[in-house]
Amino acid sequence: MSLKNNIEQQVMESIHTQQLIANELIDDIEFAVQQIVHTLLADKKILSCGNAASVSSVQYFTAIMINGYERARPSLPAISLVNDVQMITSIANTQHYDDIFAKQLRALGQAGDVLLGLASSGVHSNGFSLIRRALSLRGESLADDAPFAPGTTIGRALLEPTRIYVKSCLAA
Repeated sequence: MSLKNNIEQQVMESIHTQQLIANELIDDIEFAVQQIVHTLLADKKILSCGNAASVSSVQYFTAIMINGYERARPSLPAISLVNDVQMITSIANTQHYDDIFAKQLRALGQAGDVLLGLASSGVHSNGFSLIRRALSLRGESLADDAPFAPGTTIGRALLEPTRIYVKSCLAA
């Protein structure tokens, strides 16, 4: 495949992914945005985390929450759990890598805050530790009903592959 064809294919795949998001994930995105807005209106904060390629998205999200996006506005309360390398390596070294986000959430999170977790390739062990900690702060568990996926539990919903990838994986 030539370089030009490869670039064209990447652009077309990106367009296709955006169309799938528009068609299949709008309700989920709206739900997430509503949760964030309600949290901010209640004077609470957004904590965010992610692994691998998602780290950059988490950092960018936190930066635009604090510094603004497209226009000047007051800063919004947001904390990235991925920025402090010393914290992450300390927890991983003295405790366990699975706890790098859960320990920070325990220390920084409060009732009413929102936890935004971005996954580039599914939920990893440290993500599940974090999710269990976040749920326990709310008095919930993985066995409870998922408000973002009616008819299923939180645990089952988290194990579902991201819908935007399913069709292309099945086609391969």
